[in-house]
This record gives sequence, C-alpha cells and structure tokens, in this order.
Amino acid sequence: MRRSRQGKKCDGAPGYRNLADLPKRFCRDQIMERIEPRMLSQTLSQILFACSAAILLTLGSVHLYLTYFHTSFEPRDATLRAHMDATHPRLTRETTVWRAWIGFNASLSLGVMLFGLVYGYLAVWQNTMLVQSGFLLGLGMLVLVAYVVLARRYWFRVPLIGCTIALLLYTAGALVRQV
Repeated sequence: MRRSRQGKKCDGAPGYRNLADLPKRFCRDQIMERIEPRMLSQTLSQILFACSAAILLTLGSVHLYLTYFHTSFEPRDATLRAHMDATHPRLTRETTVWRAWIGFNASLSLGVMLFGLVYGYLAVWQNTMLVQSGFLLGLGMLVLVAYVVLARRYWFRVPLIGCTIALLLYTAGALVRQV
C-alpha cells in the first residue's frame, strides 16, 4: 500500500511513492473524500448554469449573424420583401416594415445574448450570489420560460429545443445547489 502526502493509503498505483506522483485517475476515492459534497454541488451548479447561459449566448449570436449576414429571415416571396420595404407601419412613417423587422430581430438577438452573458458571468464568477438571490433565480427562470413559450408559439424547432434545454439545465442547476 502506498501513502499520499497526507498519509492516506493509496491502493492500485504500483511504482508511485506519493499522491503527487500519481496520474489523476489513481486514488480517486481518496481525492473525493477530501472534497465536500457542498463543493461538488456548487461546481455542478456552476456548470449547469453556465451551459444554460452558453446555449442562449450561442442562439442569440447565430440569430444576430443570420439577421445581418444571411437571407434566412427574408420572406421566400420576393414581392412580399418589396412590399415590406415600401410599407410604413401605422405608428410612424420614419421607418418601413422591413427595417422594423430587421430591428426587432436584432433587438431579440441582443437581448438573448445579454441574458447569456449576464447569467454566464453569474454562474461562473458569482454563483453564490445567483443561488442566494431569489430575485435573480426567479428572473432567470421567468425569462427562460418566456423564451420557451415564445419559441413554441411563434418560432420554429431549433430555438424551441435550445430554449427548452437551457431551461432544463438552469432548473437542474438551481435544484442541485439547493440540495
């Protein structure tokens, strides 16, 4: 039997004198004994929240790219695009329906990206504050539920799947941390 620096026995690692000399796969049980369950739940919570935020940041970034640099959001009917470009909303003559459409899509992208950045930051660097604040946890949950409802009602399958996965990861992060 080998012993680690702290005197713990380290089985299954022939030829190694102490824990520092071992490859990481050895003595996992001894290492895990030293890590508190609370620390594991905090780390898992951070990972789950961060993955949720990363999904939204990715969706928002792709949406912004498609809004300005691709034809994905243009109508298939070219005459409709021309009508949108020539028509003003009743609210004002200072813009066209087409320009408003582009602006709405860009605004949505920026909002989704902001959510991903803020909650990603909170997940990684301010996790304790995130899970201890009922307001921040509730707000994040509310926004994600709203995105899932909007995606189901008005959007298409990719954002629905992405937002649903983000919501599930976020919920799991909150539940893991509460245990």
